[in-house]
Amino acid sequence: MYSRVVRAPIDGHVKSAISIGDFVHAGQIIARIGEEPITALFDGVLRGIIHERVAVKRGMKIADLDAQGQREHCFTISDHSLAVGGGVLEAVLAAPQMRPYLLAKTNETSTDV
Repeated sequence: MYSRVVRAPIDGHVKSAISIGDFVHAGQIIARIGEEPITALFDGVLRGIIHERVAVKRGMKIADLDAQGQREHCFTISDHSLAVGGGVLEAVLAAPQMRPYLLAKTNETSTDV
């Protein structure tokens, strides 16, 4: 089983060869860093890729492939992500030291931004 995470083989800027939601085949070039090709290790869907203006370092996560091949998963929030986000929200709201900060933000108007 391959990791769904694609990591940068070298430092540089990623130039995507395909778009999020595109189907890929094992060995297909999905991006380049300079002249260095980055290929898919398995058939699947490109679920995400780092923005081209971001400088990457060797070993940094740059893309995510989904072997399930479900294109719609690229454009939805997973149950796991919703659960994690909900847990973080509950923790922030339960922290007494955060209440004055949250109340202060609630009393600001949109023109203050």
